[in-house]
Amino acid sequence: MITKDFESGQTEKSSRSWTARGREPADRQGEVALHRQMAAGFAVIATRRPLLRATVTSVVSYAGIGMLLACCPVLGMGRAQSVRDECP
Repeated sequence: MITKDFESGQTEKSSRSWTARGREPADRQGEVALHRQMAAGFAVIATRRPLLRATVTSVVSYAGIGMLLACCPVLGMGRAQSVRDECP
């Protein structure tokens, strides 16, 4: 890995190898279980009111977009059928 020190402008090559995903290999001793990480994330969201408000707003917005996408074909078919019925 090549790193650049922005203060001095020098680059140096690290001897640490990278995995195929582009991440550094994780130490097995320092890993935390996924369910604990998720619980910690939800705890942070629940305790900080502005973050909770923003999260709820974005979830509701994306749910609305999903409902619009699900309804558009049905509404379009109904509109097309009513136009076809009006034409002689």
